[in-house]
Amino acid sequence: MLQLLHKSFDSPLRAGEQLLLDEGLKNSGELREEKIRLENLRNILTNQQYSFGPYFTVKVMNKIDLLKTDGELNQGIVFAFKRVAIPILAAAIILIAFSIFNTGSFTLDHLMGLDSLQPQYLSDFLLFNY
Repeated sequence: MLQLLHKSFDSPLRAGEQLLLDEGLKNSGELREEKIRLENLRNILTNQQYSFGPYFTVKVMNKIDLLKTDGELNQGIVFAFKRVAIPILAAAIILIAFSIFNTGSFTLDHLMGLDSLQPQYLSDFLLFNY
């Protein structure tokens, strides 16, 4: 009912909705009080005069400039990440290649270090609380 009441202030209700709202207003004192409160609030807001303070546009433009510099800072972080991530990726590839050439094995178990794990101890390995 409260949603219908709010909707009635913003747009016309369909006939069925209007009947439902009228019935709710007739039966509920709380809904009637809420309608009066909303009407008073709307009257106060419509009679309110709005004006911007001095230097409003300057303040807005300064905020926009700050957002732009924050964006440039984020771009710097992305650039630094790329400078660090690419060498780390290259080092990981070199370590994997070294491991493959050193042992001659290219299985997933070997790369994960699971090739030396014996099957009878697998459950102990998986259930170990690190």
